[in-house]
Amino acid sequence: MIVSQTCNRLNELTFSHLSNFTRYYVTICINFGKIGTVKIVLKMIESFTKIERMLERDFYMFFNFTFRHYFAKPEKLALDLQRSEMRGLWQRIVLLMIAGFLLYGIRNLWGVNTENLTAYLATSTADYTIARYAALVGSLVWSVVYFAFHIFAIAYVFHFIFGIEFKKLLPMQLIVTSFIIIEKLLVFLSFVVTKTTTSVSFLSFGPLAATFMEIPFFIFLFNQLTITTAIIIGFQFQFINTFVESSKKHRLLWMLIGIHLLMAIFIASISLLPLDHMLNSMFGGAAK
Repeated sequence: MIVSQTCNRLNELTFSHLSNFTRYYVTICINFGKIGTVKIVLKMIESFTKIERMLERDFYMFFNFTFRHYFAKPEKLALDLQRSEMRGLWQRIVLLMIAGFLLYGIRNLWGVNTENLTAYLATSTADYTIARYAALVGSLVWSVVYFAFHIFAIAYVFHFIFGIEFKKLLPMQLIVTSFIIIEKLLVFLSFVVTKTTTSVSFLSFGPLAATFMEIPFFIFLFNQLTITTAIIIGFQFQFINTFVESSKKHRLLWMLIGIHLLMAIFIASISLLPLDHMLNSMFGGAAK
């Protein structure tokens, strides 16, 4: 009789704060206690409560990341990263790098940015084949450098400027880099449909600059300023805004615009490197 009353009281006290999962096992324990001892019941309830708390803590410490869920919700991504850690971060980075690697490889095989290699056909087919393979390897290597720069180097720059933990910035740059890959994929698909290639993107100010500017540097510079750049700045602003101090928030947007402008100048400068002349000296000289 005493055991039965104690178990009923225990039922009233514990069921108010336990989940359905634990309640099921508490019921088993109470039924078992009616034919055993109250100590066994209490011990089993304590064990199941500890397990439940461990599961809740593990769920709180980690969260699952999906592009579909976070690409339009940078503030939620930032808040989740402040509370917990993202699962599978490095696997997603590797998959994104592979996607960029394949995109650059397919673009090169299709003929994007390889028009300067046609001159090697006048020398010999062997020189042209070697030049195409060299261009393919160079394109693949550049894809790794380019996307690694956007994921890791830019995240480190933001870490250095704003003092945000480097690892928490990587998911943001993961989504930003996915925007860049989508943009480059759209431009490539436009090349495939029109069966032509250009050195500027229809999503940028490059075509407009090419109509009234003759200096290649400025054309390449404006080619880096795209619709995607504006989307990226907006995404980064909303994400970083949840981390920075209130004294820096009024300068944040201008700082991001300045960083992207410096990046555009850097990439435009690299675009001016005489890679075709370097290839000519390598393969043309070898032919002689």
